[in-house]
Amino acid sequence: MKEDRKCDANRPKRVKELAEDIAELCNSEQKHHAQKAQEFGYVRDVLNDIKDIYVHIPCSEPLLKSAEDSLIKFRNFIEAKKKAQGIYTDISSTAYFLGTSTAVTGSVIDPTFGIFKTYNIPQPPSFWPRDRLEQYASQLDKLNLELGKVYRSIRSSLYGNEENPERAAMYLMRQVYDHFFEIISPDDKVRGSHYFKKKTDKDPDRISRKERLHYAADARIEDQRLRDLLIGQDSYMIKLYNRLNKAHKRNAIDKKEAHETLNAMRVLLV
Repeated sequence: MKEDRKCDANRPKRVKELAEDIAELCNSEQKHHAQKAQEFGYVRDVLNDIKDIYVHIPCSEPLLKSAEDSLIKFRNFIEAKKKAQGIYTDISSTAYFLGTSTAVTGSVIDPTFGIFKTYNIPQPPSFWPRDRLEQYASQLDKLNLELGKVYRSIRSSLYGNEENPERAAMYLMRQVYDHFFEIISPDDKVRGSHYFKKKTDKDPDRISRKERLHYAADARIEDQRLRDLLIGQDSYMIKLYNRLNKAHKRNAIDKKEAHETLNAMRVLLV
């Protein structure tokens, strides 16, 4: 049988484009795994720094139980994603939040910071893009334009105001937190969920921050292990929020404490 030498004139271009597509896919995967390598390295360093301070905390301190729950869930989340060959969540955010939150909570346990004197509060990862905050502000714009504006104003208040910048920034951060959770956890939805419990005080329909947070995690996060991880950090989040209330007190604001709290809250929202 005579070989059919009729050719497909478009094949050379298609093969070239196929090769280009695979090269771009490999380039994208290489960048992805390089980024993940940095994230895992950052988490390793933060947890290696923080691990030894726990043995100096009184065993009766609730922080230990919260930390244990959070770390167990964090480990389970990483191991599950490893088995599935898909680490798509920025785990450096969780490590940064855990490290900063522990330091802030520790200064409540020991105002002199004695048990934390050898612990350096983690710096944000150097590989985070400079426009990270703007990227998140843009996401908040999609929920509510005013929410995005207030979030952007935190940084300008903190670094642009000459008088009492920390107080202004803490007040704005509390507004962002309240507004954000009111949007993603509407009152009627929370009260209709199994997370809500009638209160025994003069306001039985009052929604607690824990109830609102747990509803948001359940309703908005599809990944069960990531959801559990967030819920496991509820006590940290509430302690941090309570720190923001210091903006209303007349005494001077502790600048170091204010920056720690604002950084941790910023990562929590991201």
